[in-house]
Amino acid sequence: FDGEKLVTYTKKDGLPDDRVNALYVDRQGSLWAGTCFGAAVRRGNQWRVINKSGGLIDDMVNSIMQDRDGGMWFGSYVAPYGGISLLENGKWQYFSTNNGLPHNNISVLFQDNLGDVWAGTGLLDRGGAAQITKGPDNWSIKKVILKNDGLAGDKVRSVFQDASGRMWFGSEYDGLAILNNGRFKIIKEKGGLC
Repeated sequence: FDGEKLVTYTKKDGLPDDRVNALYVDRQGSLWAGTCFGAAVRRGNQWRVINKSGGLIDDMVNSIMQDRDGGMWFGSYVAPYGGISLLENGKWQYFSTNNGLPHNNISVLFQDNLGDVWAGTGLLDRGGAAQITKGPDNWSIKKVILKNDGLAGDKVRSVFQDASGRMWFGSEYDGLAILNNGRFKIIKEKGGLC
């Protein structure tokens, strides 16, 4: 929608699938769409598709994010085969339960003020959050946080950092966890959530 007219994009226009799970606009102004059969980026008047045969860990793309260095992150939501695909400088890197993720269903990707990327993961009552940090050669999982570590629930649906640096983790069923100076505060329905 450009303020006056609405344009609809479908498989007929070049999307890999009509079911769009995620949208993202990168710093170059290009529109990305995550679908059940891969991701697509619109540059000019054409869609370019990236799928499993082109490097994704799986075709199901549920979340998309560009980090501050330009790397494109794609979260998949198809356990047990999902995980994270990172395309940086023409090279792919992957994260899954095989190398430390708490779950292969990726709900959200978020980059914090220090540059670390957080992945919210899970299904039903399993999952957690993973903090992924950039090293000199590649990214690696720095820390995994589970319910036993202070989250409100294991499945993490949303991650956010506020202006004071506190990290907020929304769970599927169990409320909200706020991490401040290494300590968690849990807010549930009784504490004011609807």
